[in-house]
Amino acid sequence: MEPIKSVDAQPQTNTLDVKTGEVRAFSASLDKFLFWVVCIMLLFTIAYLSVNLFFQYQNYNAGISAALRASSIDHAVVITYTRAWDFAVVKVSSIFLAFCLIMVGALYVLRVATVSYSFTMANQAHKSSLETGSPGLVMITLGVVLMAVVVFSTSRVEYQSASDSPMLNDPPAIPADDATPSTSQTPTPAR
Repeated sequence: MEPIKSVDAQPQTNTLDVKTGEVRAFSASLDKFLFWVVCIMLLFTIAYLSVNLFFQYQNYNAGISAALRASSIDHAVVITYTRAWDFAVVKVSSIFLAFCLIMVGALYVLRVATVSYSFTMANQAHKSSLETGSPGLVMITLGVVLMAVVVFSTSRVEYQSASDSPMLNDPPAIPADDATPSTSQTPTPAR
């Protein structure tokens, strides 16, 4: 009789840990599973942010259309809505980029394999370097920082209509005395 061979359902792959020199085994199917989980989460994020962006577009488009249908077109309103729409697109795009960085970083962290990362930057006066055993932590940190900057930053778009502006409706009157040169001199007695 031949000995029974064990069949492993998940193929194993070996990697060399650069820092310790030890060989570690990890499952390729686990990597694929994590990859698909992250991809599905990113697709849901894309869908959610796209729907949000669509509703914002509807709101801004309705405001622009109403401003253009008015009897006297106020171009400042149209420009204000357009600027607000631009800010909304940049904010949603930045949030999506932050989600991508966080999730891809999580993919690196959750992998069993180890990867090292080293970055050096230098000029004549200064030298900086970043070295880590987990580039996923760097990506997650960058994603969280980007998310915090986007969430806590405010984009102000202000509009002041011509009817609300005292400067546009009532420009400062120039007194008639100030408009012409002064001729009020004390009369000299005639001789």
